[in-house]
Amino acid sequence: SGDVVKTITVGTFPDFRGIAVKSGKVAVATNSGVRIYDSDLNNLLQTLSGNYRDVVFDDKGNLYALHQQRVDRYKLVGGSYQLDRTVVSRLTEAVALAFDSAGNLYVVDREYVVDSVKKQVVKKFVRIGDSFSPDPIIISSPITSGSLFGLDYEPGINTFFVVNTSSERTDLLKFSPNDITMSVVFSSTSIKNARWLAVYPTPEPA
Repeated sequence: SGDVVKTITVGTFPDFRGIAVKSGKVAVATNSGVRIYDSDLNNLLQTLSGNYRDVVFDDKGNLYALHQQRVDRYKLVGGSYQLDRTVVSRLTEAVALAFDSAGNLYVVDREYVVDSVKKQVVKKFVRIGDSFSPDPIIISSPITSGSLFGLDYEPGINTFFVVNTSSERTDLLKFSPNDITMSVVFSSTSIKNARWLAVYPTPEPA
């Protein structure tokens, strides 16, 4: 119906970023840390300190928290999440992350420099056992203006979707795990300054 069913408050001036849900837990990334709630958002179970920009769970229930320049992994130990280690580093202006069905990790990085030229890209880190490849595969955007923001994966069609947005327009981009270049799904001048997206498991937009 579109009605608000639950509201949570974080501090005086909260900056909500990513959100992830897994096994009855809801993790919310904010400028004051990752806050983990029960599925009804009635109880704050734990707070992970740090200025994180996005969060995602893997298929084992581990929590991955995205910092501007790294990805930290937290494992569930004795009922609470404990920092395991940094699994990806050498990021510059990272804003979003997601997994594909094979467990590979994707990160939107808005400051990737090639031959002194700054580009906005998605970096794919291939899973190797319990770790990830140190050198990413680069997936480029065909759009040179605006800013990349949200990232989400639809396993039913094995496709990622990314938002590129500005004060003038918003473009929805897509790519598959084997692509090295994104393509435009649609563009809109009526949607401006978008920030995040979530993919509902329906067929791909025409």
